Amino acid sequence: MSIVILLAIASGTVPMPGDVGDRRSWLTSDDYPNDEFRAGRNGSIYFKTIANPSGRAEVCIIEMSTLGGRDKAAFCAVVKSRFKYRNVTGPDGSPMYFIEEKSFFYQVPGSKIGTQMRPGPDFAVEVQALPKTLKGRVEVLVNVAVDEAGQLKKCDAPAEAAHPTLARLACGQFPSLWAAMPEKNATGEPIAYIRQMRVEFREAGAPAS
Repeated sequence: MSIVILLAIASGTVPMPGDVGDRRSWLTSDDYPNDEFRAGRNGSIYFKTIANPSGRAEVCIIEMSTLGGRDKAAFCAVVKSRFKYRNVTGPDGSPMYFIEEKSFFYQVPGSKIGTQMRPGPDFAVEVQALPKTLKGRVEVLVNVAVDEAGQLKKCDAPAEAAHPTLARLACGQFPSLWAAMPEKNATGEPIAYIRQMRVEFREAGAPAS
């Protein structure tokens, strides 16, 4: 379909929270399960964390993994004990939850580097042509704020966006693309949250990623 710039959901900036401590120390190769390490097997994990308004990761969901059940539980225990954020607030400054999806790859020293698990984009938009400097397809990040019912309330381009014009266009397309995305906290209660979404712009005829 051709791009049409639609009205933004609402004005205002959707802030992403900062990290407490050095993110590089949250997960390290020392956390790799001993049995997998001794067997010389690399491991890949794609997971989602839900941090409460105080910044503590209270939910860990492994969406894709090469690990077994016991190792998944151990991995999530590490995530919930180390992942901490600051300033988890919405566009108006009120406390909100923060959702983040990340991949992590355990590599046994000396082994061949494998491919990290990563699902496709959250949304895909087909366009007749991308800017001349871009070919085929390009992925952009947008920041969103979502209410307890899973409805989009705000969307904007991150300050550090590599392709800010496309990110703004993605937000303009969301009224026609968005379906309810409700989330729950550790006690099963619906939550309002902020997070980043990945949107792929794809030229007509280009293969899917």
